[in-house]
Parts: sequence; structure tokens; C-alpha cells
Amino acid sequence: MKFGRLRVALIGAGQIAEVTHLPVLSEMNDRVELVGIADPAVERAVMLSSRFGIDNTFGDYDEMLSSLNPDAVFVCTPNKFHSSATVSALRSGSHVFCEKPPAINAREVQEMMVASKEAGKILSFNFHYRFRSEAIAIKKFVDSGDLGEIYFCEATALRRRGIPGWGSFTNKEIQGGGPLVDIGVHMLDLALHMMKFPQPKSVTASAYCKIAKRNGVGLMGGWDPEKYSVEDSAFGFVRFHNGASLILKTSFALNMKDRSIMNLQIFGDRA
Repeated sequence: MKFGRLRVALIGAGQIAEVTHLPVLSEMNDRVELVGIADPAVERAVMLSSRFGIDNTFGDYDEMLSSLNPDAVFVCTPNKFHSSATVSALRSGSHVFCEKPPAINAREVQEMMVASKEAGKILSFNFHYRFRSEAIAIKKFVDSGDLGEIYFCEATALRRRGIPGWGSFTNKEIQGGGPLVDIGVHMLDLALHMMKFPQPKSVTASAYCKIAKRNGVGLMGGWDPEKYSVEDSAFGFVRFHNGASLILKTSFALNMKDRSIMNLQIFGDRA
């Protein structure tokens, strides 16, 4: 990694880049230099580059990587393209920060990890709930043993009517799944982080699509039931080799009282 400001490029000019990453990165101009952005929808890349003062835009990310040789790359594509973009960036010599979920299957994630190791570059994913102040505080109690043996967790990521009305969130081919890979993955990662990543022994789960196949408008806009191809809720039970267990509940649409619940309960034999 070069000294001075980190030269950062982005792959993907969608909403997550526009609303989340670019506003923050542009405020870090004493540490970060935004050098390029690539997206097949070049007009989106041009629009964001103009708005955030990025000099270079590309329709092809391989061309951007070879032309700019950035220190770090943010992968902000739809899930289907996480692995290929990440592997290309790592092999070009860049560190990578990839949006969640890491990829749409385990094989692709393994390829990403191998590429990171072979390139000697950092690969990180946007599991930002680990870094919330309350999560950091609770993790200290866990690591100090104040909770004792953690033997059960319940991870909840539920929305009453929170089907995203934009993007490709409801397209299984592009996203790989619905609420499980979009919001459930945050609570799943946080639970495993608190449990110190025990080895899974078995998984039992059920996925449903009971509400999204009807016409409707929710808290995040409307959706097309004819094009809805992911689950609208999923529930699972995981047993680990160390004897611990985990329940995961997640939904885009569920008949419940609260608008949204993002919560993790941790149960130890001491607290």
C-alpha cells in the first residue's frame, strides 16, 4: 500500500455507492483520493463522478483496474457480480471492500478468499453491525467471560412491509435471495461474531413467499409480484459442533405489529 492518501476506485454506480459509500469517502479527502468509478451503465458512472469529483469513469472495471492501479476497490455491484469483480480487483493488486453478502454461493466465496491470500491483499465485507458501539461493548463482555458459555442466540431481522421497490432486490438470479441475504445476513454475522464462529453441525430452515406475490405498496415502495422471485421470509435453526444453537428469523414482508425489528439476543450460562 502506498503512503499518503489511499487511492480508491469503485466498481458499481448504484444506490449503495451513491447514498452510502461515496458521501463518506468524499468527506475523507485527507486520507482518500477517489480516482475512478466503473459501471456498465456508463451514464450512472458519469453522473456520480461529476457529483463527487471523480476524474475517471469506465464502462468496464478491468479497464479501470489496469489503467488506474488503485490501492483499494469498493465492490458495490449486485450480488451476482461480487465474486468476479472482487477476484479481478485482488489479482490486479488492490485491497477490496465488498458489499454484503460476500457472494451468492459458498464456491464463489472460497474463490474470493483464495484470491485474497494469493495476492496478499486485504478482503473485507460490509458487515458493519459488528462495529456499532453497542456491539463493541457487548463483545467485550463476551470475550471477558462475563456471560459465561454462550449456548444460544436468537437473531432477528424482520420487516412488516419492507420489500425494496427499486433495484434488483427481488430478482433471485441477480441477488441470490431475498431478506436472508439482504438484512438477515447482518444479524447472522453478528451472532456468529459474538459466538466466536463455531463450526456448524446442521441447519434446518424454511423459506416462504406468502405476501409478495400479491400486489401491494409497502414502506419502501411498490413491487411487481409477477417479477418477485425471492423469498419474502425465511426461518432457520442451526446447531453447532460445540453444542450451541442459533435461531434466525428474517423477512421483507410478514404480518406482525412492528414496522421493523433488527435484534440479537445472546444467552450464556452466567448472564
